[in-house]
Amino acid sequence: MGKENKTIKGIDGERRERQVDFIRANWNLLCTIAYRNFLEKGIGMVVVAEADFIHEKIAVVAKIRITYLNPQELIDGNIIGDQEKGWLETTDPESTLLIGFLRVEGTGFDSYRINGFSPNNPKSIFERSVLTK
Repeated sequence: MGKENKTIKGIDGERRERQVDFIRANWNLLCTIAYRNFLEKGIGMVVVAEADFIHEKIAVVAKIRITYLNPQELIDGNIIGDQEKGWLETTDPESTLLIGFLRVEGTGFDSYRINGFSPNNPKSIFERSVLTK
């Protein structure tokens, strides 16, 4: 039996709040990771290990496992469901961040598709990060 796939509707309030807080606090970094990997590997999804931050008061990004998986890796790992497969087929990585959280207890995967509007979309943030280095 595969892992349970849930989206925002199925995420309990406290867990969703912590995940959304993490995304907000790390938006620029997550967009940079996503777009850099998109350029190198093609479409995919940023995946975060929830156990690394969910019980912390402040998520320290340096201690958090963040990876980028392509559609085949996500499917082979039995991580995503039909909704996420659809997102991978239709999402514009220049303007949209796909992110998922592997749950602490290993019982599921919570995913989000978030549109960013210029100048706060993945491509614009990535380009600014490259220019400032």
